[in-house]
Amino acid sequence: MPDSFSAAPIDAFIARWRDSASSERSNSQSFLNELCDAIGVPRPEPAIGGVGDYRFERTVTHYFPDAGSTERRIDLYRRGCFVLESKQGDNPRQHSLFGENEA
Repeated sequence: MPDSFSAAPIDAFIARWRDSASSERSNSQSFLNELCDAIGVPRPEPAIGGVGDYRFERTVTHYFPDAGSTERRIDLYRRGCFVLESKQGDNPRQHSLFGENEA
């Protein structure tokens, strides 16, 4: 690792998001933008139409076996690198505060 590496942005990111739960739609883009900041990579670009090389909600066409199709969206897309579908889990530590699902 470079001598200038600091874990502080990662630690702050983890602390901020540690207890988020059950709100994928409202948290996903903020979480991913802040993750980009924490690891020092560019944020996704603003959306212009349904396509783009690095953006949220990229439009794709889903084709059905009967020759029908529909438009869908990828939560985060970067051409030649990855596609990402966000999923929000539930934090078991929150349940343990109420005596449920002790881990």
